[in-house]
Amino acid sequence: MKRTRQKKNVPVDASAKQAEPEESGDLTELVSVSDGPEESGSSPDISYQNKDIASKIFAEGLREKSLRVYGISSSRITKVLPTNLPAIEVNELRMDNLFQMEDGSYALIDYESGSRSKDKIKYINYIARTLKRLYDAGIRFPKIRMIVIYTSNVKHVKTVLDIGSLRLQIEPGYLSGIHTEEVFQKISKKAESERNLEDDELMELIILPLTVENREEQRILLRKCVSLAQRLEEREKQLFALSGLVTFADKIIDEELSQDVKGWIQMTKVGMIFEREKQEAIKQAVEEEREKQRQLQEQMQKETERSRRDIWILRSLLNGCTVAEAAKAFGVTEQEVIELKG
Repeated sequence: MKRTRQKKNVPVDASAKQAEPEESGDLTELVSVSDGPEESGSSPDISYQNKDIASKIFAEGLREKSLRVYGISSSRITKVLPTNLPAIEVNELRMDNLFQMEDGSYALIDYESGSRSKDKIKYINYIARTLKRLYDAGIRFPKIRMIVIYTSNVKHVKTVLDIGSLRLQIEPGYLSGIHTEEVFQKISKKAESERNLEDDELMELIILPLTVENREEQRILLRKCVSLAQRLEEREKQLFALSGLVTFADKIIDEELSQDVKGWIQMTKVGMIFEREKQEAIKQAVEEEREKQRQLQEQMQKETERSRRDIWILRSLLNGCTVAEAAKAFGVTEQEVIELKG
């Protein structure tokens, strides 16, 4: 979902081109470029803002997950890549997500609440700029997929744009195909009984509010889904579910619930930190105890060996050995033998 971002007007002149960032060929060094206004006659603009923390947490949480529950045939996501692509024109666009898939392909993923032919121009820009960035990084002409997930009010879109010299094929995922009540009851029952959800169930949960068309019904369902997410026992899954819900529901979530969810996300993150620190403390305590036990065992073993040696020294003296002979035989000083003899 696209967020409304604060824009900064930039005059259209030759200096705009000169101000573009130099290409480094490094996928991690990308400039943040925002969506330009779709229908304004004002000056084009570029905004350099980072995505919301919830969106970043959600994107990271998608690693190792699949999009099959949205009707998208795909292998698992293996790597989350930066979405901020190099500026090549003044009126810029920014995609929602860029991932590397298990089969080595790259997937550009966008979320749309409507369908317009003009959107395909935006997707071509995404693909061209991603291709250039990958090419400059030494990744030559990989397979790039354009995946678009549509909310419940979109039932069908034309997936191909053919202009002769170029053919664009998008892969649509229709949330209208998800049986909302059936999925909610299934997830709700499992979350309440086991306080746990599998990856596919998490992917269904975070998108569920957008599978109904009525805005008020969406908000009601969103609150129910947030409540379910809070009941999950595993903090990692709870964090992923909450961040996914607030990210997907960007346009329907009210400010109060948005702030509440973000507060819970922060508390969950803090809780995870405390939990990690607690586990580290336990691990350290166990290691320290093991070290103490090891040292104690070594000490006991040395004392046992010393006692056995002392007995043999005394036996050798009783059998007629001199102090010097006993000291040499058992590798000790004559003074030690004398003290032992008493």
